[in-house]
Amino acid sequence: MHKFFLALYLLISSLNFSHSQNKVTEVTYQRIINLNNLPEQYTAKQKQFINNRYKNYDLLSYTLLFNKNESLFFLSDSISGLFHDIEDNSLKKIILNEGEKKYYKNINEKKILYQTISGGEKSLIKRELNQIKWKLLNETKQIDRYNCFKAQLIYSNELLGYNKNMVIEAWYTPEISIPFGPIHFEGLPGLILELELGRNVYYVTSIKFNSNNIIQPLTEEEKVITQEAYSTYLKDFIEQISKK
Repeated sequence: MHKFFLALYLLISSLNFSHSQNKVTEVTYQRIINLNNLPEQYTAKQKQFINNRYKNYDLLSYTLLFNKNESLFFLSDSISGLFHDIEDNSLKKIILNEGEKKYYKNINEKKILYQTISGGEKSLIKRELNQIKWKLLNETKQIDRYNCFKAQLIYSNELLGYNKNMVIEAWYTPEISIPFGPIHFEGLPGLILELELGRNVYYVTSIKFNSNNIIQPLTEEEKVITQEAYSTYLKDFIEQISKK
């Protein structure tokens, strides 16, 4: 019965949103590090060090631009403008690194291209859409004025280069029936308004319909590697670092 009402809700929401799908929508996300429930074996000094290191991460703001066919996710230009005013060197490094990352998705071409930095080198990774698998849950909550449903990633952590035990959960709204979201996550029957990636949390702060921004696609002019090859490289790189 629940599945029937969910399917009906998705259909109605899709019809309500379809009139604006040819326009660009601009979504802003904040990113925070959830430091609740740190391991008990951590000393008070260690916990304080961790809190001090990540306290300014809530300054990180990201932009998602999308239309009915494509999307682009990147560090907001406003954050880059604040770079010289930030005294925290570790945060500056994060901003420099995050500023190089871009995530482009194209439904018609059934692909995701994303640009990232690993080991100081820039990589362009490609994979097909809808390779990651979600489990749709019955839990609901309201985010801003949108009714949202919870989903949990299953069997896909290692494909994306994450620890298989990491909890990855999303809250999506069928009221905006676009399968996009932060970084390289996609494939849900609605826009992802909140994403929990381990201790990293991305959450929506604003949605602007009919934006004047233009989506600039990533192109395959540079050398492209597959998601599988990149995940293997990343795993080997982390193992080498841990041995040093």
